[in-house]
Amino acid sequence: AWNEKHVRFAVRQANRTLAFKGWGLSHLATELADVRTVDIAFEMERGWTGGWDLIARSARASAHGSVAVATSLSQKVPST
Repeated sequence: AWNEKHVRFAVRQANRTLAFKGWGLSHLATELADVRTVDIAFEMERGWTGGWDLIARSARASAHGSVAVATSLSQKVPST
């Protein structure tokens, strides 16, 4: 967590690791510290350097063994 409000975290699926920023999600730092699988709702935004940033809007411990991801707030995380 940084600035007591925000969080950065890395998520790995298979051989790919993605870095997420979570504005106002600092409570997730302790909540997900020991969790191995997560469900994440995120959006892609143009970063200030011109590249793309992954912005987590919500995350929770997954009840299942695989990572389920929603790519926008209008898309619900699939339940299996």
